[in-house]
Amino acid sequence: MEEPKVALELDELIKNAQKQPCIADLMFVYGQYDEMMQKSRVYLEGVRPKAIISASSNSS
Repeated sequence: MEEPKVALELDELIKNAQKQPCIADLMFVYGQYDEMMQKSRVYLEGVRPKAIISASSNSS
């Protein structure tokens, strides 16, 4: 029952913050930065070197 009240308070807080000078611009830039970081994380996971385990016991 408490969640809807918190969500409403959060929405109101965001709306009030966006009315402040430059805060909306900062929030937009931060959103773009976060999106770029998420895409980079996906890319980096794809190019991560795979571990190769060799179980060969070739002792000469």
